[in-house]
Amino acid sequence: MGAIQTRVLGAILIAVAISGCAYRANTKVSPALDIYSNYDNKIPGRFALYVDADDLKSDVKMTGYNCAAYSYPVDASATFTSSVKKTFENLVDEIDIVQSPLDRTQISSGGYRGLIMVKAEDLAVDLRVIPGFFSAEIEADATIIARLTVEGDSGRIMGTSVEGDKTYRTDAGFACDGGATAVGRAVNKAMKETLERLGERLSNSVRLRS
Repeated sequence: MGAIQTRVLGAILIAVAISGCAYRANTKVSPALDIYSNYDNKIPGRFALYVDADDLKSDVKMTGYNCAAYSYPVDASATFTSSVKKTFENLVDEIDIVQSPLDRTQISSGGYRGLIMVKAEDLAVDLRVIPGFFSAEIEADATIIARLTVEGDSGRIMGTSVEGDKTYRTDAGFACDGGATAVGRAVNKAMKETLERLGERLSNSVRLRS
């Protein structure tokens, strides 16, 4: 085998090895359906809802040397968007998903009381191995920061920012594959907590109910 062929084969083997070190962490739709509210009824009126979840992507790496060769990519943008919709449908009389933000003229002409905008601003996951006597565990701590604003045809009605932080621990598994489960479950729990806090702020807004 020639030198060029050897280098090509080496590059292929390295690429295969690198791709084999990634365990994709899956998330699921995690709406908050048990919102604490001071009111028995939904927020009256018809609202547009725009969700920006593009920042809910991360290539999670292990803290420390154990399992450091592996990465755990996670993309929660689609599940977060669906979770927001399912959460807010239980809080507002009528809600329509829009693909881009509306200006004040579009809010008025569309017959909306306002535009609800949810922006996921950050996803951070701290992943570490917890050594044990017979086996090791992997623990993930996920934090999601999100901003909620409501714009009316005459200006801003409300604005707030919340943070959800949750932890999940599981067995390290074979070749550290348990990290993917830990990341996915921690993100799901953080997502639900974030939406619980957003939902409470929305549902209890006096200005939205006036």
